[in-house]
Amino acid sequence: MSRRSLSILAGAVLALVLAIVAVATMNITPGGRAGGGTGTADIGGAFTLTGEDGETVTEADFLGKPTAIFFGFTFCPDVCPTTLFELSG
Repeated sequence: MSRRSLSILAGAVLALVLAIVAVATMNITPGGRAGGGTGTADIGGAFTLTGEDGETVTEADFLGKPTAIFFGFTFCPDVCPTTLFELSG
């Protein structure tokens, strides 16, 4: 078999393997389970977080108060400042 034929065969096998891996992982969510969710987020409910002072914060600390929990980034000059401005009302 010529060197060119071997190269073409190796490329075809590699493409086939990559296609199989892509199809096999296409319907896997980050949690490792098969997809098929509703496409909506679970909003609300109990939570436990650690405040900037190290104290535990739960949903009970915010009962009766309007609350928005925002997870920003340490550096995102395009989105985070405008989002925080919009949330400040």
